[in-house]
Amino acid sequence: MSAANAKALATRMGLRGKTQSRDLNERPALADVTNTVLPEEDEDEATRTPVAKEARASDFTPPKESRADAGEDATAMNGMMKAKFWEVQQQLAACEAASPEGSSECTAPIGMFGDPSTRPDPFLDAEAQLRDLQNQQGPAQEPAPKRLLFFAMLCVFQGYAVMVGPCQQKFKSALHVSQTGASAEVFTQAADFVHWGKFFMRVGHNLVFGCLSPRSRVLLAMSLLFVGCSIPPLFVFTLGYDWLGSVFLSYGLSGMGIGISECTFLSVVTPLGGATKSWVIMAVPVGFAVINIGGMIFTSIGVPVESLYWYVVAWIPVGMFIFHTYAPKEREVQVSTHRQSDLKQSFGVWRSWLPMMAPCLVAKVLVNFAMENITPVSFYTFNGAYVPMFDPAGTTHLMNHDLFFALLGLVTLAGNAVSQHVAYKLNLRSYAAFVALMVSCCLCAVVCCWLVTFKIASVNLGAVFLAFWVNGTVYGASTIFIDRFVPKEHNLLAYSLWCMIGDLGPILGGAMMDVLRNFICGGHAYTYTCRTHNLSSLLMQM
Repeated sequence: MSAANAKALATRMGLRGKTQSRDLNERPALADVTNTVLPEEDEDEATRTPVAKEARASDFTPPKESRADAGEDATAMNGMMKAKFWEVQQQLAACEAASPEGSSECTAPIGMFGDPSTRPDPFLDAEAQLRDLQNQQGPAQEPAPKRLLFFAMLCVFQGYAVMVGPCQQKFKSALHVSQTGASAEVFTQAADFVHWGKFFMRVGHNLVFGCLSPRSRVLLAMSLLFVGCSIPPLFVFTLGYDWLGSVFLSYGLSGMGIGISECTFLSVVTPLGGATKSWVIMAVPVGFAVINIGGMIFTSIGVPVESLYWYVVAWIPVGMFIFHTYAPKEREVQVSTHRQSDLKQSFGVWRSWLPMMAPCLVAKVLVNFAMENITPVSFYTFNGAYVPMFDPAGTTHLMNHDLFFALLGLVTLAGNAVSQHVAYKLNLRSYAAFVALMVSCCLCAVVCCWLVTFKIASVNLGAVFLAFWVNGTVYGASTIFIDRFVPKEHNLLAYSLWCMIGDLGPILGGAMMDVLRNFICGGHAYTYTCRTHNLSSLLMQM
């Protein structure tokens, strides 16, 4: 298309002044304006007659539907948008032909190009015009949920569960690490690497793996988790190595995989709608429940703990296949309104979306501190062969150790799963309602931390239930908040920051695990509670 023809087209739309400084040849040709041949300007606009105007209006004919270079990327929505584009051009030309000389009353409809005083030129990129048309047509109907993605997220949180649940205690015993001493302190810091790995990779994946699409990053993260979860059963339980460096490798790689996959997974499935995302989020408590309930029931009847590790390892490739098959493809995301800005672009406009997330971020830290530390510290408080239910010094009303933690896992499942469902049903629409909910969850987290200091197993069950209830509430409500209030192009970074800042809670608590246990036990050692023996003798008792 010649520059003169482009100038003539801009003139017909009343946009001559806005297009003089643009290089029109570099703009994407949304509608095939090259197929429209305009006569050269052979007369001054001021002397043009109405007849001439009417003749020029006839030049605005839509391009042929079958252009040779259309390519495979043409979609039904783009076809609708092209038809709308050319309909507007015909309306403008007809209006101009019928209006008096010098009149400026002909403008594009606001629903198509926005405010006439600030509307852009007709060569807007396809993505912007597609968004305009979608907004004009109203909200799209939510697609049917893809429930199989539940199992893809399930494999991630089963891997997380073996890192921080009762399996961690048994892994520590297999390494012949005592409850106290230098080796115990090294193990505690090594186990905290799962949280450090999550923390650095929540946002770090945008830098380290920026060359990969979010979808590809999820698959890479699952691969890292696969390697991390394979180290304990292969090198420690099967081959008998007791090198503490294996803890750093296993927990570090697993933490990186979890850190990348959780936030990126949530962002990738956003185009599938809230129903799919609610199924995906439900996999978080179920993943912990499978290991902490089912796993502990099996170990209580003699199934070796390494079988749980192998089960988790075997599930990860299945989850990768499900995600690869059912998660939105990059091409589908590119033509939707869910295309993500890069890290620099999102941070460049942080004032427009990050400050409003402050209540969600604070709540995530405090609730994560309670949830991620109340349960692990319970493993090292109730560390005898049996658990006294009503008195830390008691020798009656006892429950088998693994059965008690299976019950504890059931409590976590009930608290987390039900609260997430309730959070989605609250239908919170105002910012003040979200803030009030986050504040109440923070207060409940403080109460949870206070309750565990009683060292009473039955009270501990209530504290864990409340901790996971507020965690599920914060998790569910925060995802609704991000999807509703944060611009969709910044969705990935919003989820990444939310998860990363939330990891500060478990990092702090994980590094203080021995300190927290000593504070709770208060220097006391009982028959079945706060024992200081080498944990390997625990397995002999069981």
